Amino acid sequence: MGKRSKSKRFSHQGAASVKKHDEIFTYRSTLSEEGRKHEEAANHNLGGF
Repeated sequence: MGKRSKSKRFSHQGAASVKKHDEIFTYRSTLSEEGRKHEEAANHNLGGF
C-alpha cells in the first residue's frame, strides 16, 4: 500500500464519521440566527393594535 491509498482511506473514514455525527446530532441554529429570530419576534406588531 502506498501513501496515496492510505490517505484516501483516512479521508473516507473522516467523511463517514462526519456523516454519522450529522445523523446523531441534528443541526442547531447559530447564535446569530437565534439573535435575528429574537429581534424579528420583538419587532413584530399585532396588526396595529
